[in-house]
Amino acid sequence: MPTWLRGVVDLGPGISEYLRSSYRNIQEVEAARIQEAYDAEDEGGAFEFSAAWGPGNESRNRYSDIVPYDSTRVVLMTPLEPEESDYINASHVHGLPGTIPCIFSQGPLPETIGDFWQMVWEQNSSLIVMLTKEEERGRVKCSRYVPESVGGTLTCANLGEILIKMESEESHSNGEVILRRLTISSGGKSRELWQLHFTAWPDHSASNPASVLSVIDLSRELQKQGASAGATGPVVIHCSAGCGRTGTFCAIDGVLRLLEKTKSPSDIDEDIIRKTVEKLRESRIAAVQMIEQFAFCYEAVLYRLLEWQHGIAPGRPDWIAQAPSKLTSTSPPDGATPRLGNQGLNG
Repeated sequence: MPTWLRGVVDLGPGISEYLRSSYRNIQEVEAARIQEAYDAEDEGGAFEFSAAWGPGNESRNRYSDIVPYDSTRVVLMTPLEPEESDYINASHVHGLPGTIPCIFSQGPLPETIGDFWQMVWEQNSSLIVMLTKEEERGRVKCSRYVPESVGGTLTCANLGEILIKMESEESHSNGEVILRRLTISSGGKSRELWQLHFTAWPDHSASNPASVLSVIDLSRELQKQGASAGATGPVVIHCSAGCGRTGTFCAIDGVLRLLEKTKSPSDIDEDIIRKTVEKLRESRIAAVQMIEQFAFCYEAVLYRLLEWQHGIAPGRPDWIAQAPSKLTSTSPPDGATPRLGNQGLNG
């Protein structure tokens, strides 16, 4: 086990307080950063939100409190009519060195579906990871932005015209994972891309580590396929607001990428989960939005370490000795969550 993670686990009953304290500090740093931006008299600071409130842009935000920083927002290359706006509620996000950049986006509104597809086209993205249902507990979380069925099409007026066609749709894990192969066309050119839709992650909460890890693994394979076909743009990840589940997914993936590259468990001497969340929040407000999601990052990383030890997951670093047998009854079974003392985290 990495030295920094062993230090967290060895806290025993003190883990809950460690997580609360760490998350509280992340929240306080972000709040101070935003307040400083509001108080600054000069414009153009790294943590300002002026574009989000520009003419015609406010209505393009699903939630008024989750908007992109000016410094990291995705800028549409062809301005939108009639305001000539280049705004979309999406952010270029960078994690710690050694991870890959991606785009965090809100779930499209009915009036921003075309803007969303314009962004995907202009950014040369080959994969969209969707981490929300279209509707949860009677509330719309994301407008449907793909065709209704295989062979169906959807047309947007952006860029003259953008045409989306669903080529195939596969359901896996009892409907928890839906994989859609799409073709996007504009200006006489076309390319294929994937939408990876994970439906088993309720808003403002954690999920099942085994399921999320399998989605991360699949997303990596799909990114490789896209890159080999020449679509080398960033993966687009969204939930409803584009911060909570989206940030958690990206944080787990980023930490695993760093662990896969390390040569020794002692190579990293600081909590890279906390450092990753801190770094993500420099690009997107409220990334990893809830403390339950913050704790889930640790659970998922611990679960992957167990999978590596038992030889049932890709990317195992050389410093992890493989166990002589598969997971036993004393190890968390597939689909179970290795709890990390997160009871009472809201206290």
